[in-house]
Amino acid sequence: MQTHRYGFTVKTPFNFDETSAAIREALQEEGFGILTEINVQATLKKKIDVDRPPYTIFGALLLLLLLTGCGEDTRSSNPEEALHDGIGLLGRPHILEESVVIGQQRPVANGLLVAYQWQNKNPTQEGTRCLGSTHLVQDRRGWYSTASFGDCGLEIDKALVASRGPNSAELGLSSVYGFAPEGSQVEILWWDGQMTTAALENGSFVAIYPKNLVAARQLTLLDEQGELLDEMMMPDYFKP
Repeated sequence: MQTHRYGFTVKTPFNFDETSAAIREALQEEGFGILTEINVQATLKKKIDVDRPPYTIFGALLLLLLLTGCGEDTRSSNPEEALHDGIGLLGRPHILEESVVIGQQRPVANGLLVAYQWQNKNPTQEGTRCLGSTHLVQDRRGWYSTASFGDCGLEIDKALVASRGPNSAELGLSSVYGFAPEGSQVEILWWDGQMTTAALENGSFVAIYPKNLVAARQLTLLDEQGELLDEMMMPDYFKP
């Protein structure tokens, strides 16, 4: 069986210790815990007397996955609380809580699809915002999240920002969601050539398409008279 190995290299102006500290901080911001930290340089020197440049391996784990894997059963009393628990995206430490805006909530199959946005505390992301969408389900114990999608680094002052939402074979649907400070509706052109329309409510929209693996291709923001306000081509990697 043939196997492939993948990797990437990033050059920085910082020294080794500064870079290591930045990596630790970035992992912590994203909710990762460093379980192991292997000093390869020291290990090779001690074991086989080989000299090599500084080289450290971080064994990081997304703590959220560890908790859910250990059987944590999170339920919330309402949909908005569920966005902060389980695999909702608002429970991360780097989010500015005062910037969180909950958008449309659309019923889908056995639950709700909720759109929301926020800003990060990270100074490198000033002037940008993040979008998120989460599929929520309610049972007798409360609300919980089953799938979340997020997209960060979007410009705050754009007329229309959008991202792809959950695409579920189980539910048989595809989705796209977004925010716009003005406008009446958004026309969505899907990759299979079909066109649908989603109404803007409180500056946000959620569009549900009753087919799996059919991503949105182009979005057009219209006012109440049907005049064009903005349009947006979705990234090519959203093409199925």
